[in-house]
Amino acid sequence: MVGKFILTCLSYLLFNAELSAVQSITAQQALAYVNSPDAIFLDVREPAEYENGHIVGSILMPWFGGVLQERWNELPVDKLIIVYCSAGSRSASAASFLESKGFTRVANMGRYSSFAALPNAPVETGPYQEPSAVSDWELYK
Repeated sequence: MVGKFILTCLSYLLFNAELSAVQSITAQQALAYVNSPDAIFLDVREPAEYENGHIVGSILMPWFGGVLQERWNELPVDKLIIVYCSAGSRSASAASFLESKGFTRVANMGRYSSFAALPNAPVETGPYQEPSAVSDWELYK
């Protein structure tokens, strides 16, 4: 019984240590990157969630739909990628995934609602209109 408890605790610590290796960024800190050519915002929610509200200019690659897992190589490796979702678990998974693919500048912002609640946060509603390529992101802004 004690051995099983210890294994459970160790598993929990190892799992959370892996997730905590991803840099976290607060919504307030992320706001400073909104118009920066050095960063992009990556929304990993589903299209219906995106339509209800999103950061202006963000790229949509849903985590549950497998879009990010299929198209991660379209993202620029030289920019800070700020990942967000609804509650923080999808963005943490997505950020860890990107780091496993060799991205070194990834930050998990977590909750979109935290960002949307900031005064003067550049958020909007409406369907996603994908740029012809992620490399056209500057034109899309």
